[in-house]
Amino acid sequence: MEAISSGVPIVAFPQWGDQVMNAKYLVDVFKMGTRLRRGENRSTIITREEIEKCVREATSDDPKATEMKENAHKWKKKAEEAVAERGSSNKNMQAFVDELKKIYAKKQEENVQSCFNYIQISSVLFKLWDYMSMLLLL
Repeated sequence: MEAISSGVPIVAFPQWGDQVMNAKYLVDVFKMGTRLRRGENRSTIITREEIEKCVREATSDDPKATEMKENAHKWKKKAEEAVAERGSSNKNMQAFVDELKKIYAKKQEENVQSCFNYIQISSVLFKLWDYMSMLLLL
């Protein structure tokens, strides 16, 4: 998805993992690219003609290419807004960091409470020890 920030149409050639989903979004949802096709046989090598067709489709002056270029520019701007200081990515990252801080603070509080409980138990045990010692001396 980093390709969105380039602001130009994409010729996608997904291989594995999230690349397939990313290509689907770039082509079908964001409408800012085209996808190389192997045909029915996955082991088929992509032909020179297929590559040329996709590059021309993304770079020509026809209406579809113009739409891809406009959409690519639009999504680039949206990506820039998202990572800006008050953008959604910045806000979400700050919210994530704040949540981690809360978890850390809670864990610290639990540790302090655990230490406090240990001190209380120790205090009771020492008092019990003193009491037992006094009983033994009688």
